[in-house]
Amino acid sequence: MKDIIKMMGIIAFIAVIGFTMAACSTDGGDDPPVTTAPLGATLNLSGPVDLWVYDDDTDEFVLIDNFTGNREVTAIFFDGDDDDDNIIPLGGNGAITGGQFSFTIGTPNHTLPISELMSNINGEDISINNPAVQAVGLNLRTPSGFLFREHKTETIDDQVQYIYVADDVTISAGKSSFSGDQYGTETLSAFTINLKKGWNALRFRYVVTSTNPYSATMTFSAANPGHLRWVLHEFDY
Repeated sequence: MKDIIKMMGIIAFIAVIGFTMAACSTDGGDDPPVTTAPLGATLNLSGPVDLWVYDDDTDEFVLIDNFTGNREVTAIFFDGDDDDDNIIPLGGNGAITGGQFSFTIGTPNHTLPISELMSNINGEDISINNPAVQAVGLNLRTPSGFLFREHKTETIDDQVQYIYVADDVTISAGKSSFSGDQYGTETLSAFTINLKKGWNALRFRYVVTSTNPYSATMTFSAANPGHLRWVLHEFDY
């Protein structure tokens, strides 16, 4: 379930997004709150880094310790398949130095219509008030892995990711659910998010509510909670 996929051009460890929204069934109920988390024309990221290493035997990332080393960090966008032939640099500058991450980026070097950016989670229930607005999602890559801002436990995966939009745009979706033998039942809460011109913080929260039978809830909002940490996922350590 936690395979690496693209979500709005962003590497994410939530494989459920793609099929959940494509197989949605809208429920009635109260309208979701409108959320917004604008960060301005320049995105400044910083903080200590935790090191997670990929375990070939379990196909999972395992927490090792606080990272104390140095890594080059580049901002990129994946255009197509996730290989070097489809990597587009976004600009900005930064690094991990002595276990401390810092990165700054203004207007990115590459954008595309937000309707294309969100095609991975596009279903009948998705609404974009201006699908032609130019946008891009931020991937932070090191020579041996990727850098995320998240908090993970056995039952919770909580992530903040960053998206740039060239103008204000609103995205929304109704409540949707998916049931299948492989994943059990997963429900995505309805959302309405106002993205403001410049950089925005988007939060995706996946919570396992039961294991027998398996069920989970997902919420998608604009938020930038302070308790999340920078996590370095390394494949070659």
